[in-house]
Amino acid sequence: LEYGDILQIQPSSSDQKPFYLQYVHDDPEYTTYKDKQDRRIWLDKNIIDSFEIALPQVVSVKVVDQKQ
Repeated sequence: LEYGDILQIQPSSSDQKPFYLQYVHDDPEYTTYKDKQDRRIWLDKNIIDSFEIALPQVVSVKVVDQKQ
């Protein structure tokens, strides 16, 4: 995961559609996770509100376009 990568975010709720974001900010607490498959990402509150994401929520994240 690198700055500039495009991510597909799939909320765990089945009625929510996936959306896409550019990765530009680390969560300062991400180092608390020992399993590298589990990582927190930071989303601006405006983004959360615009996509009506309930918090807290586990989402699936897939890199769909890597920064070159």
